[in-house]
Amino acid sequence: MFRFTVYVVVLALAMALPASATIIDDFNSENLDSHWVQSYVLEGSTKSTMSFDTTTTPGQLSAIMSNYSNYRQVVLLRDDYALNVGLTLLVDFMGFNPESNGSLALAINTAKGVTDRANMIYIGYNAYSDTVGAAHFPTASTWDPHNITGVTSNPTAFYITRKADNVYEVGYYAGTTKTLAWTYTLADDAPHPGAAVGFYADFRANMKGMVDNIRFIPEPGTLVLLGCGLVGLLCYAWRKRR
Repeated sequence: MFRFTVYVVVLALAMALPASATIIDDFNSENLDSHWVQSYVLEGSTKSTMSFDTTTTPGQLSAIMSNYSNYRQVVLLRDDYALNVGLTLLVDFMGFNPESNGSLALAINTAKGVTDRANMIYIGYNAYSDTVGAAHFPTASTWDPHNITGVTSNPTAFYITRKADNVYEVGYYAGTTKTLAWTYTLADDAPHPGAAVGFYADFRANMKGMVDNIRFIPEPGTLVLLGCGLVGLLCYAWRKRR
């Protein structure tokens, strides 16, 4: 009977894997909910109009710049979800309009409503250079960038995985093919982003970029530990009954 119970637990875990994602936002509502906060982190002397919305392309999040006069960098973050150790933050990348010139990225930081780029980690697509780009900003004006050239297939999703409190893997998918772009290992005494999750955009022209379905996925190791814990509890209960 005990072995049968263990098999049932393992089977239940296996069946749960495809549904293990936690959707943060599928952008199906007409308006962004109040948890999202947009703020500008860098801008030129003249101000272009830039915004995020779910109405321009229904069912997706659109980042849009109009009335272009100078560059502008903006973040859209929320802090009711956190990228904790053992989780992967994932978003579907839907592409840019053809004339676009700029970048749209998945991003994390220590808080929402920030007014500079300090502590941010991002991974996204640069339409101007046709590259995948990633960076960490130790301060507002210093960064550790990594541009991945030679991307033969358009990226279809971007991810950030928190492997440890100060270790982050960033990468992208092209269909089902997963590519690790870079691993950032931060100093123990440095701020460790993840308390706020969302997006970063750096636009240099009138343009539009789209993403969809931002979500968390547990790392396989996290699910294995959960399974081992459940089996351990079953073993303990079985021994107590004897």
